[in-house]
Amino acid sequence: MKDRVCKKSGLGYFVIFSLLVFLPQCDWFKKKEALSVKTEKKAEAVAGVDDGSPVLVTMGGKPIITMDVFQREFDDFVDKNRLRPLIQFMPDAKDKFLDGLISQHVIDQEIRALGIDQQENYKKEMDQIVKSAHQMLNTKYFAELHPVEISDASMKKFYDEHKEQLPDILISRGGVNALGINFTKDSEAQAFFETVKNNPSRFAVAAKEAKLDGKVQNFELISEQSPGIDPAVRDKIVSYDRFPKIEVIKVDDKSCWVVYAKEKKQAECRPFEQVKSTVEQYVMREKRMQVLEKEIGKLRDKYSVAVDKAPLQTGEQTQVPAMPVDDPESEGSAKAPVPATRTA
Repeated sequence: MKDRVCKKSGLGYFVIFSLLVFLPQCDWFKKKEALSVKTEKKAEAVAGVDDGSPVLVTMGGKPIITMDVFQREFDDFVDKNRLRPLIQFMPDAKDKFLDGLISQHVIDQEIRALGIDQQENYKKEMDQIVKSAHQMLNTKYFAELHPVEISDASMKKFYDEHKEQLPDILISRGGVNALGINFTKDSEAQAFFETVKNNPSRFAVAAKEAKLDGKVQNFELISEQSPGIDPAVRDKIVSYDRFPKIEVIKVDDKSCWVVYAKEKKQAECRPFEQVKSTVEQYVMREKRMQVLEKEIGKLRDKYSVAVDKAPLQTGEQTQVPAMPVDDPESEGSAKAPVPATRTA
């Protein structure tokens, strides 16, 4: 049988790559006789496959891939990777898949022939993979023992409470539209404040007249999650409930802000019905974790699990350097002062 040369198509390479990385061991690899080969650095005997269907590939004169085996593995691969709708656009998909099977088979044979699968590092990694897979399956089937149900009311509640924090629901974030100027002296901040306190809308004009326009910082929309802003200033601005508002906010002895908050805009989010399926996934995940934590707690009691964490605080753990603790007398260790404010 002539080997086919893979065409350089994106979909073709996807199939080959997926096979080499994700393809589970095929049925014929699981057969005991297929694994009972000598680990010598030379060509080895290949266990053949004989299921009565036409033979597609032989190695060392023995059949290794038959039509039945191929079709079963191909269908399984396509379904697991949800490729069924794409197959009609991949006329050479079966050729690519067969090439992938052959590639994996000869790699497996070479690893066995060189005895690499008998090396300690190989065995150790295999044990780790088996252990991880075993734990994943146990967790999967344990979760299936405790199915989770959620209501529309719980999804709507989650939506209302978290819609402004979820990027796939939020369209545009809300916040306070504000400007600010930072001063290093309280007297300078107060002097500028006096020029605009009775007419906050003149903030930008007054800053230009005072030749401070280069220091004006446009905060745009400030919210509780806004980065890059002094927390004392951010939290104070976010707390405003009346607009427009102008205020002096003292952060510390070397930082004082005059802030002009123009207005507050509400966040714009996608309607609940439009994102209901997305919300369902969030709520289902949260609910599932709650249920599993509860059930695991019951199992700890059932199997009389006892915990003594004292060794974690002694022995070898004492050799781990402790995190540095600020000296209360040292510079910069003082607690951040509560911002003092003067309002118009």
